[in-house]
Amino acid sequence: MNYENMTTREVVANLRQMTGLDHTGSMAHIAANRIEELVDARWHPIETAPKDGTVIMAFAPGWYPQPAIVEYVNGRWRLWQTGDAFQHRLTHWAPCPAPPSN
Repeated sequence: MNYENMTTREVVANLRQMTGLDHTGSMAHIAANRIEELVDARWHPIETAPKDGTVIMAFAPGWYPQPAIVEYVNGRWRLWQTGDAFQHRLTHWAPCPAPPSN
């Protein structure tokens, strides 16, 4: 098998298969979880963003250099902090990071 040409999702699937269901604490299983978290944290096309009220980071070219924190409510993207409708064209989204652990 040529591992160099595998997608990240294929690598994760193979790591999980190697560890089996009984080894959730193994290093390979933990590595698969971490890789999956990193892949999920990347920027995605806005068309794939959740529209269930989940708060996300979104990028709008020409707005500000940093992402906006928005949620999709009542058929519109809204600024999470104020609830105001977001008037700029969004192109990409990413999940909000987890809060600090300490």
